[in-house]
Amino acid sequence: MISDRDLLEATGWLSPRQRELLEAPSGSVRELMHKPPVTVTPCTELGVAVSKLLDRGIGCLPVVAGAEDVVYGQLAEMDVLAADAEAKQAGRFEQEPTVFEHMTPGGKGVREQATGEAARHLLEAAGFHHLPVVRD
Repeated sequence: MISDRDLLEATGWLSPRQRELLEAPSGSVRELMHKPPVTVTPCTELGVAVSKLLDRGIGCLPVVAGAEDVVYGQLAEMDVLAADAEAKQAGRFEQEPTVFEHMTPGGKGVREQATGEAARHLLEAAGFHHLPVVRD
């Protein structure tokens, strides 16, 4: 997983405007991302996913499944907040919701050989703050 924070860190924590004025981060996404990735499956209980976010101090989890860890989507902090608000409004929490019910669907990702500039463009184009990093 590579985040806009990883890219900001690679550029020295500059403001978006300052970052635009400088060159894109050098190196591949594989070199810039935090490793190892922490993932969940679509069937993971939301509470377990939240614990992973909090324990690792991260803002997003790739949602993967299958022997080859195919990316199904991502679960971000905002998805968790929306799930909590929805449950409170409905007055329910009879059954712990799963990640699948609240993740952002779509397998958008960036290859580990991609440049930081390519990752930044994908983040901006998709309106995301995080992208799963995939092999091949």
